[in-house]
Amino acid sequence: MTLTEDEKMRIRYFLGYPLTESVYSLQSGVPVPLQTYFLLESAMNHVMSGAIPRIRQILAVLENVETQLLEAQVNLSAEQVGEIRLRGADSGKTHTDLLEREYRRWAYRLSECFGAPVYWNAARFGASTGTSLNVRVNN
Repeated sequence: MTLTEDEKMRIRYFLGYPLTESVYSLQSGVPVPLQTYFLLESAMNHVMSGAIPRIRQILAVLENVETQLLEAQVNLSAEQVGEIRLRGADSGKTHTDLLEREYRRWAYRLSECFGAPVYWNAARFGASTGTSLNVRVNN
């Protein structure tokens, strides 16, 4: 039993990896650590058959959370409707914040199945748009 190409594509997506045929060595002027991409690719090709049902279960959870995020868009403008008040996670957090946190929880579990990290430059895992990079200069 092996992962299908569709499942591999969904795994890349949920872990934040670029969905391109080739991963470039620079992205927005910042070096991309290609090793993590190849770690994931290799791991997906060497999954133990007994682990595949668990991986498929986690993929289903992630798809469910993403569906809930899409459906929650209609609720972004309302905090209270009549007697119903939408529950926040922490002070200042919204329902979508809870879903994003749950998404990350399950994406990290998927990442652990492969022993490969989530993609470091994905905003959903904390990457900022203004990335700075320290470069060591030898004199």
